[in-house]
Amino acid sequence: MRPESDHHSAVCTLFEGDFHHGLAALANSLYAAGFRGTIWAGGRGDIPRWAKGSKPAGRYEDFTVAPGCVIRFVTCDTTASFFNYKPNFLLSLWEEHAIEADRIFYFDADITVCAQWQLFEDWVQQGLALCEDIASPIPKDHPWRQTWTEYFGAQGFPYHPRHDIYVNSGFIGFAKGHIDFLRLWKRLQELLAPALGGLQSRPSLDGKSPFCFPDQCALNVALESTPHPMILLGKEGMGFRPYRATLMMHGVGYPKPWHEARWPKPGDRLPMRADIAYWSHLDGPIRLCHPLWSVWQRLVLSAEVLAADVLIGFVMRLADWFKP
Repeated sequence: MRPESDHHSAVCTLFEGDFHHGLAALANSLYAAGFRGTIWAGGRGDIPRWAKGSKPAGRYEDFTVAPGCVIRFVTCDTTASFFNYKPNFLLSLWEEHAIEADRIFYFDADITVCAQWQLFEDWVQQGLALCEDIASPIPKDHPWRQTWTEYFGAQGFPYHPRHDIYVNSGFIGFAKGHIDFLRLWKRLQELLAPALGGLQSRPSLDGKSPFCFPDQCALNVALESTPHPMILLGKEGMGFRPYRATLMMHGVGYPKPWHEARWPKPGDRLPMRADIAYWSHLDGPIRLCHPLWSVWQRLVLSAEVLAADVLIGFVMRLADWFKP
């Protein structure tokens, strides 16, 4: 079965460990949004238990999500951390696996889609489809950008910051005419290897080092060094800015949305609407839990999100009261 021969767009993601839970919710949300075609899932290790009904398809394993939508499991033969492997995987799709696709959309496995698929198709027709990160803006004279300028310059790649926007690497949409951009992103990712201790090293993700998010560092430098237009949604695109138009929900940070609802421990992020979105997409076509359990999780998370909003609002008002 080769649904990509009938559909000109493909979706892809990378997963390992318990991120298969996110893959299932992502696939369910894509199907509900109207996507029909192949979801290319690059991974390491065994395929998830919920996909044990998959069928061999040459080098791949195909799992039918629902009529017209298939997850195609691809074994990634690499020692690189998946944080450092995104452009390589995307290039392998166009050059080897999904050569018939005209457009490819990459989603992190902790994202769920909450808008009609046609909006994504229209978006990528205009240029590189991207979303602003929760940490944006990062000014042109920010220490991170100054470090990137010095580092890549020393590696023989001149980088000159042109704007303050900082994009998130969890989603990006390409048309086939953008393939040279992928090659640039891959090159920059490889130039970062010495700073990371090798591409196999997992980044710190502590938000302190200029290279703590290496895939985003390389992506943002590439975006400021390419002639291709960047068609950018703001923080509302991934649900980072509440009460605005949102196309997807991104469960950034830890714990991940598939970890059961609980009040966070010190160092954990607060509950997010992305957690509720995840549990809203477990009832099918891929079913990971009993519907009543997902309802319970949504109720608990909704209460936690409301409590967090009230607490944050109170603290901000309290700070205003004590301003000199």
